[in-house]
Formats: sequence, C-alpha cells, structure tokens
Amino acid sequence: MRLLTAILAFCLSASGADYCSLIVKVTDPHGNEPEVAVSVRERDGRFTRQDNAQGGVGFCNLGITPVEVTVGSPACNQTIVRNVPVDWAEERKITILYDPSPCMVDRPPVAACAFLFRFVDTQGEPLSGARFEVEKPYEQAWNGM
Repeated sequence: MRLLTAILAFCLSASGADYCSLIVKVTDPHGNEPEVAVSVRERDGRFTRQDNAQGGVGFCNLGITPVEVTVGSPACNQTIVRNVPVDWAEERKITILYDPSPCMVDRPPVAACAFLFRFVDTQGEPLSGARFEVEKPYEQAWNGM
C-alpha cells in the first residue's frame, strides 16, 4: 500500500503546474506574433480559448486524443489545424502561420437598418415606375427601377 501511495504521489507531482501538453505559437508571414484568438477543442467537446502571446500560449490538462487548434475568427482568414497529437507527460510545440492582413482592410460602414422594397403585380412581375414616399421629417422619395 505504501508503494502505491508513493507512486501516486510521484505521478501527481510530475504533472505539476509547469507542464502543458500543447504550446501553440502563432506567427504572421513576417515572423511577428499577431494578437489573435487561439482555441483548442478536444474530441469530447471540451473547448479552451486564449489570446496569443509572445512565445506562444500553453494549453494544459488536455487529454491523450488528438485535438483541433483554431486561430482567428470565422469572419476572416481563420486557420484550423486538425488532429494535433497530444500525449500524457509530453509537451508538444506547434507553430501556426496566420495572416491577419486581409482582415485589416477598412470596410464601408454598414447602416443600422436597410430595407429593400420590391413592388410587383399579382403575377409577381416587377412594376415599373413604382414610387414609395416617406412622411415628414424624413421626406424622401425613392423611384422604382
């Protein structure tokens, strides 16, 4: 029983706070480390997210099955690396190339509301010359095409 307790104590101390099974470093094409979200999803659905940091970010307490690493937002240039192997008591370091530059383009502002009116007859055919008018204080007229 003492031997089992000693082995258990050794195993628990060997898996201390300094150990992380996956270190993810994100770089752009110029070698810089951009500010971007990095997330890891395990096969059982467990999800962990961190912001990229100099030297990479550590994901600790992962299982022993391969994980999926996602960098960036689905809205622009998201990078996904699937089936990244992780093992118990083995630190794996990966570097992911992520280019955020296309996401930095200024886009025109989007109006809070936009409406598209289509005026059609009973058969669904467009009406030419249709007109829609708005009362004060928004007096404007839109001409149908």
